[in-house]
Amino acid sequence: MKNKHSIVSFKKLALGFFLVQSVCFSLFSQSLDSIQNLEGVTISAASRPRISPNIGQLQSLNASSLERLNAIQLSDAVKFFAGAMVKDYGGIGGLKTVSVRSLGASHTGVFVDKIPTNNAMNGQIDLSRFTLDNIGEIRLSNDNFSSTLQTASFYSKSAQLSLITARPTFGENQHTDAEVSLKVGSFGLFNPQFNIHQKIKKQLFSLNADYQRAKGNYPFKLVHKGQTIAEIRENSAVESYRLDLKWQNFSDSRHQYFVNANYYDNHRQLPGSVTVYNPNSSKQKLWDKEKTLQGQYNYRFLDNTEILFNTKISETFNRYIDLGHQPVDNQFTQMEYFGSGGIQTREFWGFQTSLSSDIIYHKMHSNLPRFVYPTRLTSMTNWTWNAKWRSFLFYRSLLHKATFEHAESDNVAKNRQKISPTLGLNFQPKVFPNFSARFFYKETYRIPTFNELYYRNVGNTNLSPELARQFNLGVSVGKSVEEKKYMAISIDGYRNKVKDKIVAIPMNNLFTWSMVNVGEVDILGIDATLKGGFDVSKKLDFYSEINYSFQDAKDVTPSSKNYNHQIPYTPKHSGSAIFGANMFFTLQYSLMFSGERYSLQENSIDTRLEPFFDHGFSISKQISLRKINLKTAFEILNFTNKNYEIVAWYPMPGRHYRLTVRARLAP
Repeated sequence: MKNKHSIVSFKKLALGFFLVQSVCFSLFSQSLDSIQNLEGVTISAASRPRISPNIGQLQSLNASSLERLNAIQLSDAVKFFAGAMVKDYGGIGGLKTVSVRSLGASHTGVFVDKIPTNNAMNGQIDLSRFTLDNIGEIRLSNDNFSSTLQTASFYSKSAQLSLITARPTFGENQHTDAEVSLKVGSFGLFNPQFNIHQKIKKQLFSLNADYQRAKGNYPFKLVHKGQTIAEIRENSAVESYRLDLKWQNFSDSRHQYFVNANYYDNHRQLPGSVTVYNPNSSKQKLWDKEKTLQGQYNYRFLDNTEILFNTKISETFNRYIDLGHQPVDNQFTQMEYFGSGGIQTREFWGFQTSLSSDIIYHKMHSNLPRFVYPTRLTSMTNWTWNAKWRSFLFYRSLLHKATFEHAESDNVAKNRQKISPTLGLNFQPKVFPNFSARFFYKETYRIPTFNELYYRNVGNTNLSPELARQFNLGVSVGKSVEEKKYMAISIDGYRNKVKDKIVAIPMNNLFTWSMVNVGEVDILGIDATLKGGFDVSKKLDFYSEINYSFQDAKDVTPSSKNYNHQIPYTPKHSGSAIFGANMFFTLQYSLMFSGERYSLQENSIDTRLEPFFDHGFSISKQISLRKINLKTAFEILNFTNKNYEIVAWYPMPGRHYRLTVRARLAP
């Protein structure tokens, strides 16, 4: 049965989409603007992190930090953000999602150059599909604050993971910038990449190609009733291709635009959960193919006004095969049409406002019998304003979100609409500019996904949307001494209250989930970050970064049999650390740790996962040979060969090695 849409309502939505307007103020000094600006960044980033305190709650990894991490996938870098928990199903080809502050993966939005990445089918973005080869900076924020114009989708998420594409720098009479790299490692890893940027007058054409292959057959230890059995992880091979073409203007004009075409093809085996006496039983495979065409136009005029338009068309194909006792071949195709427009202006007395509107249309079809062919039209309109008075910055946003559902079924989910506010306050005294204090309150409203609503034997069209309320109080302080010593510390305490939380738990494979409505969840947490470093001489300096998170995330549903139990896969204590030294080579030590977690709502000995520490070492060296910049890096990962699981019955690799060689040609 189709839900009837009001023609008048649709006209109002369309009118709101095209008649957006706003007012904006340049709030900060040039240094603080550079922290928040979400435009493209150059590849040649500073070697040290910025120490200026954050305006709002923001964590970032710039180009130099990403280069030192030698990360292959986005998930490898996100693990080093405080409050971010990456759910990893093992191996380079395993599914990887991120939950920020215990709110779940569906509450985290992933944005590439301000354009959102969506998944209407299950709401979870697989971080393994993003390469970092052409990324200049990664930012994680929670507070909805941005000094630049954003899409309305940006304000609809509880956490925003923003990827900013790197832009090359050209010398005089230079028109080409090319880079090739190769990563090889344990378990059959083979990962070549190629980047080329060609400047023609004021236009820039870029090509990024990436290929990745791995057998994934790593050893692990299966422990059962005090007995340890050595096994080999089977059926975990992966092969993927990625091609990205981009055309953009390369000038300092008021007009900025780009057109980007992307193709992604990933074929992986799903190793399945390890079971006693049958650890290699999985015969499952998954194909992911995605084709995307997107564009952006940004225009600044009158010295105080800018407009932003984004558009995107994407097709995502997923095929899941299980060759077990009851063969399965499920195929799904998602189509997404996205359009966004916004405007902001700067006016007097430290006041700014902006308005942006998004229209998103999703449809899905499948080869499954009795499939309901769901479609969803989503409208989001966000109004925000900022006001600066002396040392105080006030900001507020109101987001109106409406969804219109349709399916070929008598049981269709309800149309939904909600207004979600955000309030924030930042204090940065002029007499102590390296100190800031902040507070924000925000609400987000997550609509159930197509799988949660319609997937056979699992979906429930009566599921209630999740309503998350977030409170945050934090301080930041930084200090630099003649560019030779620096230190920055940031501490945030927060409380999140979630009503009608939906927890997705895998059943006996990675493609079928059991949807459980927990009811009410109360989350109390602390995120802390400490960065520091100092120069010993011109040829020797040290740097470090330590992150710590405390998350007390309890099921507080009054009628729940698991009342006051920690929600699944949320450790109370977790964190990371990086210590390094730059001399004639770079030596770095990294650490990730997690306290005990539970795999189900019930906290018991049977569902408890052991704490773990993951240690890594790397050594790298850069040299210049005429017009070629060459870098080599060697890594030892999980140095202590720790046998651990992030997700129950999905063992992670033990000690393994990786070698990276990168050459950059700039004729």
